[in-house]
Amino acid sequence: QSSQQYQQTQQSSQQYQQAQQSGQQYQQSSQQYQQAQQYNQQYQQDGQPGGYTKEAEWINRQKNAIVSGTKSMFSEIGPILKAPVSRVRQISSSGSANVGIQLIAAKTVVFLIVVIIALLMLSNQVHSMSYGLIEANMPYFQLILVTLILTLGIDFLEALILKVITGAFNGITNTNTMINVIGARAIYDTFLLLIFVILGMLSWQIAFVVLALLLPISVYIQFASYQGCVRMAEDKKPYAYFVAKLCMSIISFLIVYIIVNTSLESMMNSMLNSIF
Repeated sequence: QSSQQYQQTQQSSQQYQQAQQSGQQYQQSSQQYQQAQQYNQQYQQDGQPGGYTKEAEWINRQKNAIVSGTKSMFSEIGPILKAPVSRVRQISSSGSANVGIQLIAAKTVVFLIVVIIALLMLSNQVHSMSYGLIEANMPYFQLILVTLILTLGIDFLEALILKVITGAFNGITNTNTMINVIGARAIYDTFLLLIFVILGMLSWQIAFVVLALLLPISVYIQFASYQGCVRMAEDKKPYAYFVAKLCMSIISFLIVYIIVNTSLESMMNSMLNSIF
């Protein structure tokens, strides 16, 4: 009887362990089921408007990067205006051209806004002078493209030319550093444009006089930043900078000449055709 009781006890113990294992399996199955339900809900949300898709996540990351970059750019304007040479040298020491690119891009955006506003004002002026009889269809796309070439394109091209000419004079620098130098100058270019536009609302004669008086500061700031950021014999720096600016002036003239001969004539013809 004792042997039978012992066997019954062992069987009861095994049944109890099996019951525990079944309970654990049930809990695991229940957790897996809940996880599957959550995954299914998330999957359904991803396919619905407003769901958190991969595209939305990418857009959110890009938005955060743009906001962060914009804040960083604006935080650099004050220090560069106060100490253009030392601050540009400090920025360039990191080896990154992010600040310079952002400043050049900001200048381009301001120039584009001014050009678009000027075109809209010209179109409205033509419309009002003709008492509503003439609608001037402005070639916005062509003029925006020309503005991009003469701002963004010219600035990055100048950074490359400065790097090449510096190397030709046995100097040491890199393209990122030159982009930061051009970016520092872009701040002054932007302020000069805004001053010119504001004064132009009052008097174009005064605006042109003030622009002619203030324009050299942009060149001086660029030269000061340049000589502070390149490793070269001090006596060679003015000549290297002069040669680079001379090459840039010739290239800019050729670009403007080509644009005038190819694009501007067609743009004027399209404007005149739309008017008459």
